[in-house]
Order: sequence, then structure tokens, then C-alpha cells
Amino acid sequence: MHRRLARFRVSRPGNPGRIAATAAAAAALLVLPSSSPAQDGGPGGEAATTLDGVFTAEQAERGEEVFSETCARCHPTSRFVGATFQPSWSQAPVSTLFTIVRTQMPFDNPGSLDRDEYAAVLAYLFELNDLPAGDRRLPASADSLRAFTIRFGTPGGGGAPPRPPPDR
Repeated sequence: MHRRLARFRVSRPGNPGRIAATAAAAAALLVLPSSSPAQDGGPGGEAATTLDGVFTAEQAERGEEVFSETCARCHPTSRFVGATFQPSWSQAPVSTLFTIVRTQMPFDNPGSLDRDEYAAVLAYLFELNDLPAGDRRLPASADSLRAFTIRFGTPGGGGAPPRPPPDR
């Protein structure tokens, strides 16, 4: 995974590769998930997924604030819902998404947010995709997040149809 992330390292302002790096980092958010499933944590010993309520409503609310303050100037929420986002991230470990966002964003100062803020942004993205909130906070470390797999739809069922992107 480190080699994969290294390809998308963001250039500092003033470097000639800045535009290409921006495009590469944005593309990474949409198409770079790993295919390895989580190993443990769900009900009955199966892998925990984002359908199991792995974040709190309060965490998603905080994530919306962080997204509005830090991310929305470059990223419309429509890029992170439904058919634009779900096919690329379904079955990926949450840790992969967390690592990419934490090491690449915000573009002008990657890694500058607190780890809890990055986890809150992920909780917000999950909420945008109609994933259920629960009573436990999404962890703020890649090691802990390896226990969770991104899944969309309804527990035990097919998938719910994607909702239209919010106007934000």
C-alpha cells in the first residue's frame, strides 16, 4: 500500500507537478481502494462493515462541519455519494480510505487535521451514503480501521438504490 500511496504524494505549492498531483490525489479518493476484506469485528464473528453502525451521529455531524470548513471549497459532496463513490469503495477496508484522506488532504496542507477530524469526515461520507450510525465512534487510527470493510446497501440485503447527491 505504501508504494500505491507514494504515487499520489501531493507536491508543495510552487512545484511544477502541483496540478497533476491534485488530479492524482482526487482520483485516489475515487478509484484506489484495496480489495482485502476486514478480518474480524462484526456480529457472529463476521467482518464488521459500515452497515453495522461503526460511527456515531455526533461524529458524522462533526465531520460535516469539518468537510464544510476544509473540504467543500474543492470537493462537492456529490463526488462522494451513490454511483460516483460506491462502486470504487465497496468491499475496501475503511483503513485504506482513511489513510488516503489523512495523507493527501487537504491539498494545501496534507495531514494538517487531527486524526479524529479525519475519522469524522469519513463518518460524514458514510452518512451521506445512507449508512447507519451506531453507538460507537469510528476509530481514528488506520490499524483499528482495518477491522472494518466498506459496504453499502442494507444489512443482509441487496443494495439500496443510490439517493440523489445533496445540493451543497
